[in-house]
Amino acid sequence: MKRLPLLLVLTATLAPADVIHLRHGRQLRGEVVRETKDAIVLRTPSGEIRLQRSAVERIEPESDVQLYLGQARDAVRDQDYGTARQRFELALAALPAEDPRREAVQKELEASERQSAPFLRRGTRTWSGPDPFQREEPEARIRELMVGAQVRADLRQQLVQLLYARARASFEERDFLSAAIDFGRAADAAEGNDQQTLRTYAYQSRLRVAAAAIRAGDAALAALAVSPLVEAQLEGALAIQSAYLLGRAEELRQNRGAARRAYLLALQDLEVAHAELPVLRELARLRSAGSPVDQTTAGVSAHWKFISSAHFGIVHELEDGAGTLERTLEAAFRDVVRRLGLRNPSGEQIAVFLFKDREGYLESSGARGWSRAHATRLEGQDELVLTIYAYPGEGFEDTLRHEIAHILTWRELGDAVFPVWAGEGIAQFAEGDTQRERNRSMVQALAAQGQLPAWDGALRQMLYPIQETQLAIQAFYAQGGVMFELLAERIGPQRAIKALTRFNEEDPATVLRQVGIDLQGFLAELAERSSGR
Repeated sequence: MKRLPLLLVLTATLAPADVIHLRHGRQLRGEVVRETKDAIVLRTPSGEIRLQRSAVERIEPESDVQLYLGQARDAVRDQDYGTARQRFELALAALPAEDPRREAVQKELEASERQSAPFLRRGTRTWSGPDPFQREEPEARIRELMVGAQVRADLRQQLVQLLYARARASFEERDFLSAAIDFGRAADAAEGNDQQTLRTYAYQSRLRVAAAAIRAGDAALAALAVSPLVEAQLEGALAIQSAYLLGRAEELRQNRGAARRAYLLALQDLEVAHAELPVLRELARLRSAGSPVDQTTAGVSAHWKFISSAHFGIVHELEDGAGTLERTLEAAFRDVVRRLGLRNPSGEQIAVFLFKDREGYLESSGARGWSRAHATRLEGQDELVLTIYAYPGEGFEDTLRHEIAHILTWRELGDAVFPVWAGEGIAQFAEGDTQRERNRSMVQALAAQGQLPAWDGALRQMLYPIQETQLAIQAFYAQGGVMFELLAERIGPQRAIKALTRFNEEDPATVLRQVGIDLQGFLAELAERSSGR
């Protein structure tokens, strides 16, 4: 008989627990450990969850076996295969030897074990070997100073100065791993205020290492970078950022229970009505980036509902139509993948926040007065986290395709820099023929009025218009759409997207020539399209 870990044996002795039926249809399983007039605290495999009582429809008792099987199957649905395997083992331990259910549970356990290998994106690497932050000092002089600093104050000061100077140089060269090591060793040797300042620099460098590692798919290195910060129980922004990045690392490794606990730590005392990963990830992302997150933030209170589909975690405040929302988003996802010719669109669930009206949407993080929806990505720590904010209205399905195209383009390109007009052109191309026709009509109308910016300047522009007037925005979007459409016609959307990533460092004429396009001929064809010929 397979021997269970001691933790699992002890857990198996828990009394029968509860299943919480939420008003939006989701179920949570665990042990109710505290109740107040307004809230219920439920202990689950992912930690304690505080639920607003207004979000709870009813509570039903469950036997041990029902509890463990329910938690295991919930974990499989959430792709948290490590938790699923543990819960199935507990269910087997609680089932009598002659129980006819054992065979079926054993098969479910074996299926979860096959799926429990850590998840890494294609083409990424993972750190192996000893902790790189504990590597041996390479310079003999500094090694001697590290020994001498323990007995002589003058040598300690020399050591701090040398390590600080080397750390600053490494940081400026974006070698954040070396900077973190040297700042940390300088802090160990320093005293007083200098020690605290250097320790902060070391922590900030570790955050940079973690963010870059997550972007590269190296969850192990990211966890090594930030775990000591979380364990140090820091306060303020450093505590939030380190907990958030640890959650990202654990989610990459498919340790969803650990990721959920880390995100909740980043959210600290916030009472979140939903414990689903896409919701917690986005709220923790906002707080990590310095945005205010409180009980009024989208997704926090109980009136927000949550549904999950293959590619989306959908948080919404609509009265009904949950099934329609799921089908609409998944259909839009398939359309975008097909129109852009994407080969590897998989990844973590995309968080989608849907507001009931435009007024609520305009109060969301990143909304502009002229936008109908927007997709966000976190830039502060060089990290890629993708979320859509929108509201239902005219052209809703086109809007969703537009924003999903942004998400999938960013996911494919990672941290590549390319013109903003290209991103909007790609997204409009993904919307379909109707939007492409609108773009052609708009550039023709602006050209006829003498208000269309020169095509050569538009092609070389990297950012949004400095003056966000209605005319400037109309021209920007329409020209971006027409330019990408023509480029996609010439070389296909995939090659076009990759070519545009080189516009930031190479002249557009050079880039176009490399893909077989003459710049002057390209500009002439754009001029023909704006003239209506």
